[in-house]
This record gives sequence, structure tokens and C-alpha cells, in this order.
Amino acid sequence: MTRSQETERVVQHFDSAEQAASYGDEFNSKRHQRTRNVIVDALAAVPAGARVLDLPCGTGRLLPLLMEKGFQYVGADSSEHMVEATRKKLAAHSANTDAANDAELHVQDVTAMSFADDSFDAAVVNRLFHHFTQRATRVAALTELRRVTNGPVFVFFLNAWTWRGMAFRARHLIGEPATRWPITVREFRENGKAAGLKLTQTWATRGRYAKEWYARFDRCP
Repeated sequence: MTRSQETERVVQHFDSAEQAASYGDEFNSKRHQRTRNVIVDALAAVPAGARVLDLPCGTGRLLPLLMEKGFQYVGADSSEHMVEATRKKLAAHSANTDAANDAELHVQDVTAMSFADDSFDAAVVNRLFHHFTQRATRVAALTELRRVTNGPVFVFFLNAWTWRGMAFRARHLIGEPATRWPITVREFRENGKAAGLKLTQTWATRGRYAKEWYARFDRCP
């Protein structure tokens, strides 16, 4: 399948050794501890032993958390450089747990994955969808996530109906180039519906004024 122009832009932006090297262990900061807490809350209903997709895995930011929760970890990213960085983190983690033997890492494009239908019990899509400024790209990605996941899909997004989200969006509307794009919960719900998913829950990472949110999608009946 040919990538869309926007998908290609996002893939190319992150596919470099320099980008991978620029990612630190951000969960050491207070900001990302709040993000971690939201992810833990979101995944509370997913049982240990579930096969969970982490896409984009980046440099393995979520790997320790997901493996410590007892999930069968599958990391994927469109960048080989990011996957290699996650592989190194997995090797370090392997010294402390045998569960690392069940982990998998893959190079994958979220809009055209090679995984079989219903490959995963849940999926976490962290810090990706705000790079998709076009509805068609979001729907294509959600459609693929629905295909490969038979359980909940948790997706990070920037909420446009927060004061920071509105300010961010306004800058782009007056001419600033948009490489990240906040959307409303209503828009995201519609995107999910077009992909055969139902938005069932949302979480704000730091109060309702912050633009960083997560959404849970489940398959439509």
C-alpha cells in the first residue's frame, strides 16, 4: 500500500539516528509521571498476559511499564532507528525478567501493518496522532488498529477544547505551518466511528485545561 503524503512526512521526520538519540527517558520527569499514571489507569482492565501493541514504541519509553504489568510486549515503529533503540532497552530489561523472552519488536507503518487480524488484545498509541493533521490519515490509522486489535485501543491526542489546545490551534489558523494538530473529542469520536470504533472514555493527563489527553476506543458492535 502506498503511503499518503502526510504519513510519509511523519515517517521521514522520525526516521533518523539523530531523532532516536534525542529521546531521553522522559518518564523520569514529573510531567511524564502524570502521563504514566494515566496509562496505568487506562490499562487497568487489561489482564496480565495480554498481548499488547506499543506503537509507535519510539525508544522504548513504555517498554518497562508494560512488561512490569505482565503484558506480552510487542513494540513497533516506522523507524528502524527507534526500534534499534528499543531493542537495546529490551536487552537491558532482560537481565531482570524472563518475560523479555516473549517480547517482539517490528518495523511497521500504523496505516498499513503486516500483522494478522486480531493479533493483539490491546494497543497503546502514544504521542503519534497529533502529528496527523488530516482526517483521512487518522481514519486510516484507526482502521488498521481496529483490524489488528480485538480489544481496547488507547490513543494519545491533543484536545482542541482546552485553553492551551485552542491557543495552539489558533497559531496555525493564522498561518503558522502545522505539523501537530489538536482536535476536539467530537472530531476524534467521528474519526473512530468512520473506522468502526467507538470512543468510550477519555483522560486528561493534567487537569482539564491541559491539551495532552488519551482516548479509549472499542470496536463497534
